[in-house]
Amino acid sequence: MKLSLQRLTPFRFVAALLVVFFHFGRSVVPFDTSWLNQVAAHGNLAVSFFYCLSGFIMASVYRGPMDTSTRKAYWIARFARIYPVYVACLLLSLPLISSATSSQLALSALLLQAWIPGYPLAVNAPGWSLSVEVFFYALFPYMTVLIVRSSTARLIAATASLWIATQYVTFYLFTHHYQGYPSHSHDLIFYFPLMHLNEFVLGACAGVIVVRHGLTLRRVGIAALACMALTQIVVSIADVAGLISLGENGLYAPLFLCAMCAVLALPSARLLESPVAILLGESSYSLYLLQMLVFVPGERLITNLTHNQTFYLCLAILVAISIAAHVLIERPMRTLIRKIAIAKAPYQRAASR
Repeated sequence: MKLSLQRLTPFRFVAALLVVFFHFGRSVVPFDTSWLNQVAAHGNLAVSFFYCLSGFIMASVYRGPMDTSTRKAYWIARFARIYPVYVACLLLSLPLISSATSSQLALSALLLQAWIPGYPLAVNAPGWSLSVEVFFYALFPYMTVLIVRSSTARLIAATASLWIATQYVTFYLFTHHYQGYPSHSHDLIFYFPLMHLNEFVLGACAGVIVVRHGLTLRRVGIAALACMALTQIVVSIADVAGLISLGENGLYAPLFLCAMCAVLALPSARLLESPVAILLGESSYSLYLLQMLVFVPGERLITNLTHNQTFYLCLAILVAISIAAHVLIERPMRTLIRKIAIAKAPYQRAASR
């Protein structure tokens, strides 16, 4: 089945904005009202959406097992996509983090910070999620071998089991071992890559199932009802067991996937496929990584405006810089890295003979 995956791109921008409001905008108009404040207070759940979307798109695009050359091309493409802007933001963070240690810098540069408690938020804090994402990228080519060879029933059973197990591990650790923020327990529960694997796997398996069986709004509706029921059952059992449930590690991932599928099942979505919407979605990666670099100094330096005015001015600056970073850094560097990799390929093949 051919999917109009591009129509999901604008939701990256919406998700990135929710993270920004979670960090900096919970008390600004109109998010200072009761229900909108709750939306902003749970904006961090957008990271779970990113992981689901990433897995879904990866599995929809790469539909079969990868040989050595395909794996290499895949990893080069992923590196070219994320690393140039990531390292640029890392370098720009240094003047703001005077106390950064050499180990913090090294782990952040290598995208390993989420694996070590005490390090996930070092240097440029949003980078922890990229550390997790890189783990998924490394794993994905090997996941596809298992996924494409499994029946749909086995995929559903395996992913549901992984998801349920992750939720209960999260609930148990949070209820009995959480020591607050900052602490090693906080880093292990909320940032450790294995705690987020279920979100990416759910997305990847959903992508494979959609490609196999197609999409209709009726099927999406049935799936959504099943996912809502399963989520409620998991939370209810946790309550009975005296566990505190929370959504940061994929509790709502099945519902996010149903929402994605509903959008893809629509007969038309012109607004979502418009050039402006696509550009905003594509620039969301830069927006996510640059948020601290704009808001932290912005809130310190802008002293003659109200809190609301300062926030929205910083947000406008962030969006503008993010678009510029996407156009001037992401796109050119992605092309350059791929060209270099292609140019080296013939020599590497010759050397291996």
